Amino acid sequence: MEQPTDTNTNTNTNTNKLMQKKMSNIFSTYILGYDNPNFVEQNKMIIDLMGKEEFHPGDSQPFQTVDNHLEKRPEFAELFNWINDCLEDYRQTFVYNCDSFKPILAWINKATQEGQHNPHVHPMSFLSAVYYISDNCTPTYFEDPKIQARSGWMVGSHSPAMSSVWQCPSETGTLVIFPSYLSHYTESINSSPYSPKFDGYRYTMSFNAIPFGVSNKGSLLEFNYNG
Repeated sequence: MEQPTDTNTNTNTNTNKLMQKKMSNIFSTYILGYDNPNFVEQNKMIIDLMGKEEFHPGDSQPFQTVDNHLEKRPEFAELFNWINDCLEDYRQTFVYNCDSFKPILAWINKATQEGQHNPHVHPMSFLSAVYYISDNCTPTYFEDPKIQARSGWMVGSHSPAMSSVWQCPSETGTLVIFPSYLSHYTESINSSPYSPKFDGYRYTMSFNAIPFGVSNKGSLLEFNYNG
């Protein structure tokens, strides 16, 4: 993981003097990705199951499974064993003061190539995730959560660090975990050149996770949640 502070030495061509520059990446939002080593077998199993799964009716895409507790289904037990390992790595990476993170809602999204998911966040959750199931993955776009940065004097920049939208690599078998407050969306082939054309349906799984057990132990913010 990158350190928050990077020191670079550059030559100022105007003065030919050595210029010391220090750059600090502060208040960053991190998104972690994990590659499922068993995605071929597990993703095929999920797609086969979706042929019999009930989805909410209507014309609005993506279509979502009526069952929003897939984390409790025995067919998904092996996948969620791996997901729980990823959540534990996420907890340790950022040294969160809680016993664990536990999925509390999980559902499948189904969409055609004309389908898109408008910008949204996941309320009543701490962490959220997207798991890419089918081979025809459409990019997920994340929006800068710093609303204040969208006001005041606007100056264009070609630096990726100044962009207000980030296109997440969306690869089959990859799990992407992010803070639930982070706005994200997908686009249809009609609105984005990066959305691939495909037949049939595109499948992803989403889930929400919250701290489980004791959090903030030893402080005045200590609480215990065991479901």
